[in-house]
Amino acid sequence: FVHPHQLLRHFRQPAAVREVSLVTPRDFVKKRRVELLKQSILDSLPEKIKKNKPRNLIST
Repeated sequence: FVHPHQLLRHFRQPAAVREVSLVTPRDFVKKRRVELLKQSILDSLPEKIKKNKPRNLIST
């Protein structure tokens, strides 16, 4: 059995970063669902990732 962490490889500097965006209309009525989804995503992230500092945006 190979633990998933053993399959991780680190990027060379500068380290790659990812951003998750959730776009909804301004009058979106199911705001509670969006908040639950956001919290679910945040809860699934490892603590190390949550502590990372914001990075510079290279391209859009």
